[in-house]
Amino acid sequence: MKPSDENSGPPTPAERKLQLRRKATRNASAKLSSIYLGLSLRVRDNQVEYAVIVHDGRGSVGSEHDVRSFKEGANQHVMDTILDRAKEYCKARGHKIEVFAICGPLDHPFDRTKPNRAAPQSFLSRIWLELDALPFVAPCRDTQFSLEGEATAAVQRALAWLAPTSKSIVRAARRRGRSGLTPPVDANGQIRLYDLHEQTALTSPRLWSAFSALAALLKHAGARVTFFSATPRGGGVALMRHALIRLWRLAGLDVRWYVPQGDASVFDITKRKFHNVLQGTNPPDVALRPADCATFERWTGWNYERFWRGAESPIRADVMVVDDPQVAGLIPLIGGGGPRTRILYRSHIEIRSDLVDAGEQPQADVCEYLWGFNKQADLFVSHPIKEFVPKVASTGQRIDWQRGYILQVARFDPAKGIPDLVEGYRLFREEVKKQGMMDNALQLILTGHSSIDDPDGTWILHKLQDTLCGEAFREIKDDVFAVRAPAEDRLLDALMRGADVACQVTEAIHKTRWVIATKAGGIPLQIRDGVDGTLVPPGDPQAITQALVSFYTSGKDIGRTGESRGNETRGPLGGAVEGEGRGPEGGAVYGGECDDVYLWCRVLGLDTDRCGGLSDAQKRRLAVMGLDRKEELGRLNGRKVWDLLWVHKGERL
Repeated sequence: MKPSDENSGPPTPAERKLQLRRKATRNASAKLSSIYLGLSLRVRDNQVEYAVIVHDGRGSVGSEHDVRSFKEGANQHVMDTILDRAKEYCKARGHKIEVFAICGPLDHPFDRTKPNRAAPQSFLSRIWLELDALPFVAPCRDTQFSLEGEATAAVQRALAWLAPTSKSIVRAARRRGRSGLTPPVDANGQIRLYDLHEQTALTSPRLWSAFSALAALLKHAGARVTFFSATPRGGGVALMRHALIRLWRLAGLDVRWYVPQGDASVFDITKRKFHNVLQGTNPPDVALRPADCATFERWTGWNYERFWRGAESPIRADVMVVDDPQVAGLIPLIGGGGPRTRILYRSHIEIRSDLVDAGEQPQADVCEYLWGFNKQADLFVSHPIKEFVPKVASTGQRIDWQRGYILQVARFDPAKGIPDLVEGYRLFREEVKKQGMMDNALQLILTGHSSIDDPDGTWILHKLQDTLCGEAFREIKDDVFAVRAPAEDRLLDALMRGADVACQVTEAIHKTRWVIATKAGGIPLQIRDGVDGTLVPPGDPQAITQALVSFYTSGKDIGRTGESRGNETRGPLGGAVEGEGRGPEGGAVYGGECDDVYLWCRVLGLDTDRCGGLSDAQKRRLAVMGLDRKEELGRLNGRKVWDLLWVHKGERL
């Protein structure tokens, strides 16, 4: 920017630069204020020109315009310049960038990179990883007079999606059409957290080759897949659907997701009388009554008639996946309205088959009622485990951060083992006091957020608070924190990093924290007893106590030795020993999506002979999985999908 004299006036938009001078009145401990950045960029005539605007949610408060020479391969330098300027500006002015909105589509070479394991990180991924801001691509190119105008339009579009209550936005539309409620995954693809080539670097070459071959088979066949689940947010199924659909869409698959219009009276039935009963955590007086069944079926039929009946219905998809009992009533309706649609019922919850087989009530009645719907699906798919294990993590209120803490992050749910953990902690504190082991014993934090289809959360939390107010917890109740937390990954990440011990699996492994978890279900596939943490029998507070005592008598350094690789994510951490069983990748996003895509290919009867456009390498990989020939679905009965993906011993790709 050229120096100006007193009479030159303010700089023109093309001369403006971000103000990097530190605010003289800013207190060093003051809270960071939220801002939103907009960027418009052009590459032409061996030059790159860009404009950045700073928006506070009401309007533009700063901008920068620059033109630089540009040679082939210089895009990394331009990225560095823009990101460094953003970091310097935030540090000087005390800001936190929440959203970085970019006017799209981007010019080459700033657009998406081809899937290449050796490719550098994309510009959009660096925004997320380095600035901790959401990269939002707004399709507003050539809609404004100037680059500054395009950058401003990009921010306004992002705010309309992500912050509709912002004072600069006067309307917020609920996006709902004839096909029902559609969860806008990543703002319908406008948020771009990563590119496909960056996912290849997080998986093993073998797993990625399997996924790529399966995805190519579905893509060349023109297959369309639709998911139905109860809720767009909260709970593990919704979290998983967002992550998987993001990846499937990057791979070019036609995958869609729908949810019904919820109702509190119905969710009370599906949670208390379906989920809790099947998991064996229901009070003894709970029973599924005819009136409950009638309400559930009326609600299902109402959603079907209003949103999903007719020629444009999503049931016209090739494959439809129904998640859990809440939407199981759709199966016979879909089967009748779209007979060519192959239906998969996907069970994500524990079913106490021992109680069902023994004819125990109300488990047997509920299972029989739901089976009337589920048996009409083409495939019934469940996890190859008998029980699910509670996840655990934490947050805090008035926590003494110097004393350390045990963390559990989980929904306040009857199946999450919260009473066992709290009792185990109480016994641990008694043992600590008896042996004089610690002057300042660690605290216990239980936190999590609720799913919108789960009415149990408040009741469980209140019940826990009643327990903590009892005489047995009188001396230690101020060291136990049970609080609801927002669905904020940065908050939970910070809590996990500070924990001494964690009572959940995947996240704790990646933070190299010692894990205490139950020796049941799929947990032993992820936790190596004595390496990543300690496995204890389910429902055994004494075992939890002993595990905590053992941890602290062994020295707290063990809390950092779960994995020697620290927090880097160049590959999957934890899990079964390499080459044994499902292994660590099987429980990750990439393993789960590979399982699903394989099943879609199977139910559609796809094979390499029927689909052209496949490479020789993809054909060889598909042949290993038996997709070079048609096979009857009945041969899949009782088999583990993960095992079908891989080469038998002695075979090679």
